[in-house]
Amino acid sequence: MMLKTYAVSTSAAMKRLNKVFLKKGQKVHKIRDKRAQDVLGKYCIKDVMTGDIISFSSQLTDWLKEEWLLGYEEFVTDENTNMDGYQQCTGQ
Repeated sequence: MMLKTYAVSTSAAMKRLNKVFLKKGQKVHKIRDKRAQDVLGKYCIKDVMTGDIISFSSQLTDWLKEEWLLGYEEFVTDENTNMDGYQQCTGQ
């Protein structure tokens, strides 16, 4: 039996995280400034009310695993990555 692997786009991964984090008053943002990305990473979690950065990371996978939002058969891929051979999941 072959295990199916599903690619989750970064956009879908952020939607999954924001559904959970917005209930806590937090939101995941993609850091747009390239120089800041070199230091902080590509993503951050901000407090909705104050705008303070709570956490930052170069990938979404760890946050998804912490919140139990990523299945064992799923992995997060960049939206520009070639997805041949993988079935893409939506953010549902």
